[in-house]
Amino acid sequence: MCELFGVNTPGKIQLNHLLDVFFSHGDRHPHGWGMAFFENGTVQMEKQAVSSTKSARLREYRSRKIMSDRMIAHIRLATKGNMEHENCHPFIKKDEMGRTWTLAHNGTIFEGEIMALPRCLIISPSKPMQTAWNNMCCRDC
Repeated sequence: MCELFGVNTPGKIQLNHLLDVFFSHGDRHPHGWGMAFFENGTVQMEKQAVSSTKSARLREYRSRKIMSDRMIAHIRLATKGNMEHENCHPFIKKDEMGRTWTLAHNGTIFEGEIMALPRCLIISPSKPMQTAWNNMCCRDC
């Protein structure tokens, strides 16, 4: 299974150490990495179909000071799909109501009954939220 990391704080914090620890697990999850940062109603995303421990791009990104109050990160252990950029998380999609969603999940999303445990992180930067819980909702996938 993949690993997920999320941050939702009242103010920006430095994330370098936390991301260093998280992305160090890439040897056990070698099929890609990704992260999305949310600011001013927009999403800035980086992802790559290579282990986080072997990515020069990620190493260079983490060499700078990383500050954020809302972000999600993902390291992939493929259960389905090839090791390709299109299969790396997070994903950005619009729903039928025109809202933009950013999704990172753990496992395979399929047609069927909703699972009992939350297994993904979903953040919507397109609508102002009133509480920290609403800014980062765990939903069943």
